[in-house]
Amino acid sequence: MSHPQFQPAAEFGLSPGELRFERVGPEWKTRFADERGRIAKVLGLVALDIQHIGSTGVPGLTAKPVLDIAVAIRDF
Repeated sequence: MSHPQFQPAAEFGLSPGELRFERVGPEWKTRFADERGRIAKVLGLVALDIQHIGSTGVPGLTAKPVLDIAVAIRDF
């Protein structure tokens, strides 16, 4: 069960079994910034670093519309 605060935006992502590609535009930088803010708010000082990784972090690339994020923490 997912928390309502963490529902993916309807305009990006993939449904189970779906495969789709699109050109990465500047909107992905904004999407990451929005998600980074939400993650940082929830994790606070636990999150040492939050980075946009994966193909949607490369403008102009053709990629699956999935936002990949890595979060560094000091300790579990």
